[in-house]
Amino acid sequence: MIAVIDTNLMLQAIGKTSIHKPIWQGIVDEKYSVVVSSAILLEYEEILALKASTLAADLVQKVFFEAANIEHINPEFLWDAVPDDKDDNKFFGGSRLSCYKRQPL
Repeated sequence: MIAVIDTNLMLQAIGKTSIHKPIWQGIVDEKYSVVVSSAILLEYEEILALKASTLAADLVQKVFFEAANIEHINPEFLWDAVPDDKDDNKFFGGSRLSCYKRQPL
């Protein structure tokens, strides 16, 4: 399975006692792949540092840069799929859409 994880869900998934913890554990255990862009990683870093801690933000960044199951993409086209919150358009789509190009690390 390949997933794009919204920042709000990521924030909940890293919580030690969260019911969403299996999502984070699945990422760490490489049970599925996660697609991210630079914009998504920057938002994770900003929001996690603000609402959780800089330690949590650093941990997520480390996993997302080192894990083999993380696919870094470079969107060549941004869909206007979320007109009410244009900032969320970065989460629309995935690596199998023709509008994305894999980004070398």
